[in-house]
Amino acid sequence: MLYYTYIMSEETGLILTRLRESRGETQEEVAAGIGSIQTVVSRHERTGKVSQRGLERYADHYGVSVDFLLGRVKDVPKPEVARETPPPYRPDMTEVMVAGLIEVLILGLEEYRRRNTERRTT
Repeated sequence: MLYYTYIMSEETGLILTRLRESRGETQEEVAAGIGSIQTVVSRHERTGKVSQRGLERYADHYGVSVDFLLGRVKDVPKPEVARETPPPYRPDMTEVMVAGLIEVLILGLEEYRRRNTERRTT
């Protein structure tokens, strides 16, 4: 049986709401980011009642400490570091070889069908 420790703080609810709004996220987007659903995010923001694990997930999602979410630390969280854009996709040699093999198989199948239809018509 699992037991959860819940922390209830009205200030935590306000902090969660302000963080979400400052990032321009919807409750659905936050829920997806923490592995939950929108109604849970709404309840957390309204009541401030969040489990320890929930606080950890919010902290990871927003890049802040649990102490910040609890209102113990008043430092403003650092802005999110811009992520590098990934390089354009380039298939590796295995994918190129497989694509070539598939093309050969398709051409072979088309040739087989063509020959079969010629036999039937003659």
